[in-house]
Amino acid sequence: MVAERLAEAAHAEARGRLPDAAGPQVLTLSELARTWSATKKHAGLPVRIPMVGRAGRSLREAALCNPAVGDGPTFERWLADG
Repeated sequence: MVAERLAEAAHAEARGRLPDAAGPQVLTLSELARTWSATKKHAGLPVRIPMVGRAGRSLREAALCNPAVGDGPTFERWLADG
């Protein structure tokens, strides 16, 4: 889905800012790691590393997430399809 949107944008006429693309869930990095490990049958142990500073605070506050746009697959579905 993301690759399709990027390919379309690359071949389209310039229109300014592109619309946001996001999945339907807001997950922590720990949740993503557990889902990845379970889907890929990887027996690793996730290690929690605190994010510090302004960038860390933004990530903790879900600055990279936009559930209002959530029209893509779940992370688990995306992994299974990939």
